[in-house]
Amino acid sequence: MPENTTSTLLDRPTPPLNSAFRRLVAENISNPLRRLGAFLVLWLWAKKWHVEEARQSILAAFEKDENPFWKRKFPFQQIFYPGLAISIVLKDDDNDHSPVSRAAKLIVSALEYRDKMLKQELEADAEKGRSLDMGRHFYLFSRNVRTYKDDQGLSANVIDHEPTDHIVVAVDGVYFKLKVLHEGQPLSLSEVLHQIQQMVDEAVSSEGDIPFGLLTTLEQADSVEVVQALRQDPRNHQSMQDLDSALFFVAIDTRFHPQTLEETARGCLIDNHHNRDYRKSIQIVVTGNGKAAIVPSYVSGLDGSLAFSFSSWVAGHAKTLKSDDCSKSHEPAAPLFAKLDLQLENRSGWDERFNKLNDDLQPWIYPKDTPTVHTFDGIGRKTFRSLKISSDAAMHCALHLAFKHYRGRIPRVSNFMSMRSIKTGRIHRYSTSTKEMIAFVGNPTSKTLQQAMDEHRRVIRQLKVGDDVLYFLTSLITREEIGAKGSTAFFWILKTFMPQVFQGLLMPDILASSIRPFPEMAFGGRAGARIGFPPGDAIGGHYLFFEDKIMLCVCSHQGEKGHEAAFAEELEASLKQVTALAKVREALDRAHEGPLN
Repeated sequence: MPENTTSTLLDRPTPPLNSAFRRLVAENISNPLRRLGAFLVLWLWAKKWHVEEARQSILAAFEKDENPFWKRKFPFQQIFYPGLAISIVLKDDDNDHSPVSRAAKLIVSALEYRDKMLKQELEADAEKGRSLDMGRHFYLFSRNVRTYKDDQGLSANVIDHEPTDHIVVAVDGVYFKLKVLHEGQPLSLSEVLHQIQQMVDEAVSSEGDIPFGLLTTLEQADSVEVVQALRQDPRNHQSMQDLDSALFFVAIDTRFHPQTLEETARGCLIDNHHNRDYRKSIQIVVTGNGKAAIVPSYVSGLDGSLAFSFSSWVAGHAKTLKSDDCSKSHEPAAPLFAKLDLQLENRSGWDERFNKLNDDLQPWIYPKDTPTVHTFDGIGRKTFRSLKISSDAAMHCALHLAFKHYRGRIPRVSNFMSMRSIKTGRIHRYSTSTKEMIAFVGNPTSKTLQQAMDEHRRVIRQLKVGDDVLYFLTSLITREEIGAKGSTAFFWILKTFMPQVFQGLLMPDILASSIRPFPEMAFGGRAGARIGFPPGDAIGGHYLFFEDKIMLCVCSHQGEKGHEAAFAEELEASLKQVTALAKVREALDRAHEGPLN
């Protein structure tokens, strides 16, 4: 564990309901009568929908050291998995451009990570001196989402499988089961490399008959019915079981040779979906020219900080392995892999459904001539550090300004935050559109900028210790005791009495997420994939601060016309405006011989 790091996670706040309601209305309603009315309606809501019982069940789960907020089963109408995943592009290995050896090294490194995880030998992830929750590391392996259709509609289950000794490797649409453990110990690099080479050779003369990757990309009634038909066919029983229970998934796209970061990021995430299994919590992707990415699924319960930490460790360890120096004396005489053949009765009769599914998928994918990855050179952490201002606060000031210039109105901006410093912490969506931020957008001066950034930092500090009543209440309404109708009633109360809170939670104009670059990370974002959860003309995306640049991935709803590049240009200009105002503020402080806070 790093020096000066505490291993104590913060307790998750579970305040009494009346206290939580009073704070919610006090923070968001200025009129006393309206505040009283909102409190009474919340009190009646709690009585009607058994909210106190839900709170008590949470406290009981905490006593048993259980996570009461994780839901393994949830209903859905449609899941576009790449829109709920991310492409974590790894830095190139300058000494290795072979897809075979790059894949072998990443596989061996992932297995080494798993081995250390099981032995509790991993160094705890930390943030500003405080260790983070390591419990979700088990979500990385042997986990997938299984969907089914019944009389109630479509449902998805997140399933943890008993550990097996194999992974699944897909090569250009041909899927193989590969044994990677012997008596619980990982195979050597030379053994894995030897097996990967044989699979790549065999895939050249093979062809996947069933477009399994397509079936896992956009899950809706058509695709779920096909997968259920595959499961019901006895000939597929073992292959489906092997797909489901694999430790993790590896995709090798030998025919894909990306030249740019945009091509790599979107190719690994969405463009080559025919060679994927998005149901798995982790996919390792390697291209034909040795570029690589790791694609985690947020549907499986992973969050960004865990996925980035894992990817960084695996990529860094892989670079320490030297395939050229490996002895070949232990190469197995026989292959340790088997092709996974999937079959359907009346195969030709399913083609129409496959074609429809492919057509339904296209609106979710950006045209290849539409850029979604943007780089702002010359401005980064070093810039903000020299001005003694928060890089994240500056970004959110710029996001508000850019949207105002671009759309002509002051936006509601929500941001995602990982709460791994809290016991059973989950990703939290919070609003950065404070009163001070709105005042800054209406009158952007060095003074209003400082006030907006000060308030942004205060909000972040408060959130990091879980001191946010909305974090508690929005977690509470996911409980089964309250149910869908009770949750809907809660949001109706917000919409009626606190519309700004409702809009920030469910109807934001910008839905942003900050990604902290880890070592060996070149980029992270949903390149090439549209996202369905921001409504209407909302914009979503990720931003990464490097020392001397900012990288941005901008996406929107599938119905949008695609003006993301124009917004990115506006954002870059707004960042320059923010830094210019910060320089003015710094000069004024120096003139008054006062430090810039």
